[in-house]
Amino acid sequence: MRINIRALLLMCGLAYCVGPSLRADVIEYLDKAEWELGAGDYTTIDFTGFADGTVITDQYADLGVLFGSDIAIHLSSFQDGAGLHGVYPTPIEIWFAEPVTAIATDFLGDLLIELYSGNDLVYTSSYFGYFSKFGGLVSSEPFDAAKILDPSDSAVVIDNLYFAPPIPGPSALALLGVAFVGIVGRRRG
Repeated sequence: MRINIRALLLMCGLAYCVGPSLRADVIEYLDKAEWELGAGDYTTIDFTGFADGTVITDQYADLGVLFGSDIAIHLSSFQDGAGLHGVYPTPIEIWFAEPVTAIATDFLGDLLIELYSGNDLVYTSSYFGYFSKFGGLVSSEPFDAAKILDPSDSAVVIDNLYFAPPIPGPSALALLGVAFVGIVGRRRG
């Protein structure tokens, strides 16, 4: 039996590009400039333009983001004067309309970030807060929800929230096109 190496490599490549991963690799960042390089194009939510105490739920739905109901705008000494303040011990819950691969925030206090795919917890960050007031994650696999929590004895307090969609990779259709050209070219030769 003769094995077509080209076809075998093509099938392995397709399985890698379109098949589900068993686990996501996540890189953690304490530096915003480094996170920006890993995340690519991202969206910023700065929580400005609301009165102190405004409960945030669907105000950012046009950006594809919904928040849990126990968080409110807090005006104080944030970078831009406004941030999000969770009610202790409730985490800040975030749902994305479309999966993302990167999330980050400026924060006060301490911080953990949990990433979810569906209802499944797929990653819990290290403890952020000792020497940094920025925490960010970039995942190899998309996630559609996150929880931000303060593992110490205070409420979750964040300033800006940043998130990024998946960076486009080679599509299965593009790979099939390349394979088709390779097969047709081989038959002609």
